[in-house]
Amino acid sequence: GYVWIGEYVLPGETQRTYTIVDSTGHVAGRLTFPPRTSPLEIGDDYILAVSQDDLDVEQLTMWSLSRP
Repeated sequence: GYVWIGEYVLPGETQRTYTIVDSTGHVAGRLTFPPRTSPLEIGDDYILAVSQDDLDVEQLTMWSLSRP
């Protein structure tokens, strides 16, 4: 029921912001991920993301997701 729209990232930027739109077309919220972190999967109650440190070592992170 939600669409996550990734905003354009300028060269050199390390953060990405997403606008979340519900099924009626209304903006439900915005979410900015930490630097060098990209979502892999967004479920009903979780976000799975991969982040890279300064040496490009990847780490998986999972956050719980609460919706009204």
